[in-house]
Amino acid sequence: MHYLRNMAVLACALLAGCASIIDKHPKIAYADKRHPLSDTAIFSCAEVPGFTCGIIRVDDRSTWNPYNAGNTVWVRVLPGEHHVGVVASHANDINWLSFDIKDVQPGHAYSIEIATAPPPPPPVVVPGSHGKKAGKTNSNNKQQNAVATSMSVSYKDLGKMDSYTIRIGQNSIHTTKLTASF
Repeated sequence: MHYLRNMAVLACALLAGCASIIDKHPKIAYADKRHPLSDTAIFSCAEVPGFTCGIIRVDDRSTWNPYNAGNTVWVRVLPGEHHVGVVASHANDINWLSFDIKDVQPGHAYSIEIATAPPPPPPVVVPGSHGKKAGKTNSNNKQQNAVATSMSVSYKDLGKMDSYTIRIGQNSIHTTKLTASF
């Protein structure tokens, strides 16, 4: 009986410890930690069913979170232009994607959205080619088709706001709401 009670206490302690390492505050992706929050913006991964998104880089600064499988779900940035790197997964597919945001505004929140990319178009058969497909050929005269990534990334400016709230969790029962102010 003592054994079961001790295991239950250990399990609760581990769960509480794991819950405390999620990104309660946006990870800061700039050097000056005392920069006024009112002059910053927030990038966050949108909650899309079936997809996992993590912001792994902003410009030359790593935002990798070693305690959450690398998935940093939100970051705080300075206004201006930024190059953002994300890791996205869906089912058994993992992609590393990047994009640029040209004019980041202070006090704005930006939602990063992951989606499945459309399949590549079918090869074109050139008339009079006896069924040979158009495209590059290598030295062995075999066709090389470019394969598009299976996921795409985009972002949406959610506008200027006083605070921004994200939800962490898989369903409405186990969801945590986290809020950051500007």
